[in-house]
Order: sequence, then structure tokens, then C-alpha cells
Amino acid sequence: MGTQPLLAIVEVELPGPTNGLEFLRELHSEYGANIPVILVSAERTAPLDNVAGLLLGADDYISKPFDEGELLARVRRSLGRGAATDAKGMNREPPHVDVSLSPRESEILALLSDGLGQAEIARKLVVSPKTVGTHIQHILGKLGVHSRAQAVAEAYRLGLVQPDFAGHELLLVPA
Repeated sequence: MGTQPLLAIVEVELPGPTNGLEFLRELHSEYGANIPVILVSAERTAPLDNVAGLLLGADDYISKPFDEGELLARVRRSLGRGAATDAKGMNREPPHVDVSLSPRESEILALLSDGLGQAEIARKLVVSPKTVGTHIQHILGKLGVHSRAQAVAEAYRLGLVQPDFAGHELLLVPA
């Protein structure tokens, strides 16, 4: 197939004889299961479709239409998982602890890690500061920490967020 990708965002309904689920299998066969894959679909949006995609090895499954911020948060999360392994698939960091954050909680945690305060996050997400505060309290509880600073530190330690390196681009290559 070529150069090993850092991440693949794959449309489930690909044109031609190969669908996205088959392409997912081909990616993992060619490059190993450590390549993060996010499946996207406008047609196959039932919970059963999501479960099938995840069971076939996708890291995430997102239904169209989706919020750009949500996609970015999911890409960051998936890249963080991929960055924790070397070319042979060996962990370079402590094993990942599964913290079940909702997509909105993941987005808010990423914004906190970018240095935004509660009011700034609320403006950016077009929600009330109280709603953001509620999400932050849920994040603190799920991470088992007592402050926002501890939450951000724990998020980096667990690979839930990654540093945003200026100058890097997300390259989408058609299948």
C-alpha cells in the first residue's frame, strides 16, 4: 500500500468493490493492528453498525454529520493511542488505562489541556459555563483527581491528549 499512515479515517461506504470495513482489514493486514482507524458513515449509523466496526478493529466509529471539534478530539485521542507504541507494536509508555469519557468530555479535556478556562470553553462550544463545569466535575471523578491541573497531567500521562505540535498537518489520503 505504501508509507505507513499514522492514522486512517475511513468512509464505510467507499465507492467500488471494496467497502470501508474490508479496507480496515487490509490496513491492519498490511501495517498491523496498531494503526488507529476511525470509521465514518452517513448511512450505517445504527448502534449495531458501530459495534460491528469496533469489533472488526476500528478505534472509533462516528456517524455523519458530525461536529468538526468532535472529530478533532477523536483524531487526537486515536493519535495518542498510536503514539504510545513503536513500529513493532510494543508499548513505549505504561499501559493505557481505559477511562470512559464521553465525546464531549474528551473535547473539554482537550480544550483544558490547551490552556482554555471554563468560560472560554463555554464560548467555544456554545454552551453555558455551568454545563462545562458539570462536564469538568465528571472528568475529575472519572480520572480520580481533584483539580483541573491534575486532570490535564493525568490526561497526558494516560495518553488521552497529546501535545499539539505546530506545523503538523493531518493528511487525508483517498483510498
